[in-house]
Amino acid sequence: MSHKEEALKEKELGNAAYKKKDFEEALARYRKAYKLDPTDMRFLLNQAAAMFEKGDYQTAAKFARDAAKVGEENDPDNKKLIAKAYVRSARSYENFKHFSFARRYYQESLKYEYSKEIEDMLPKLEETAKKVDVELDRRHIGMADLEREYGNFRYKQRKYDKALESYEASIRRNADKPHAFSDRAECYQAIGEHDLALKDCDTSIHLDSTHMKGHLGKAISLRAKGDYENALESFRRAIQLDENSVGPRTRPWGPLPTLREILSTEAGLIRDFLVETGQVTRDDMLKKKKKKKKHRPEDATESVFSEDESEHMKDPEVAHKIQRLVQSGILLFR
Repeated sequence: MSHKEEALKEKELGNAAYKKKDFEEALARYRKAYKLDPTDMRFLLNQAAAMFEKGDYQTAAKFARDAAKVGEENDPDNKKLIAKAYVRSARSYENFKHFSFARRYYQESLKYEYSKEIEDMLPKLEETAKKVDVELDRRHIGMADLEREYGNFRYKQRKYDKALESYEASIRRNADKPHAFSDRAECYQAIGEHDLALKDCDTSIHLDSTHMKGHLGKAISLRAKGDYENALESFRRAIQLDENSVGPRTRPWGPLPTLREILSTEAGLIRDFLVETGQVTRDDMLKKKKKKKKHRPEDATESVFSEDESEHMKDPEVAHKIQRLVQSGILLFR
């Protein structure tokens, strides 16, 4: 029996338990089915239904939303079922009395399947949201901040899986602020998931273009992926924002690196670039670095190239890249 067949069998057993209102048994069966076949959105949608019946509307909304995403990725032509998932998420949020999210996911469902009933109810739902959501959002933002702080605490303990759970909880409660996204990006970076980190950094920057940690995190992940040019552009923006900031040079995640520290770190990028383009060997660079530290250790982070290394500026491509760094303030010459 294949995994898909086993998954469908577990789903049927879950459905039988669901009809008997044995929701714990049903959930256990649906979870097992999803583990066997994570490409089938129905297993998450079933979990959402069971959670809804248990009165856990917040979790039900999450399962339904996740089901829609699985459907979009694995079965995009099944528009009716994807729409159903978004409707289930919206109704869960509505029961949870979080009308802004309810309205958002009803609107998402209309992209996949038109419903006059839903379209007609949206204006009334929006009016309700205006009256109720202000106080609810205030409460959820407070809980979001607590979840984010707990995530930071777990991150410092290197409990990355648990930290990610806390950041996800924070984002569920308040997806309109950049901080939990950039914190989660840092956690993704710690486990080497740079594509996910970039996605969160881009979201944080979209929410607030002046969010320094979003730009810094983006630079770090781009550098890890070998995209040096765009990494340096993001570092430049982060440095700009840092230089324009006021107050102590600390953030919730720790002391903010100084410009000198960032320059020291990014010097390695230029050395890597020169090695990769065949301008110098890595051994040459290491020897020059050791020689420089020996004779003038106080200057080790202020200048990336020695005088003879500036000969590489004669190569037009190298010169263009380096000139960009000088103009951005990331690279200094004596």
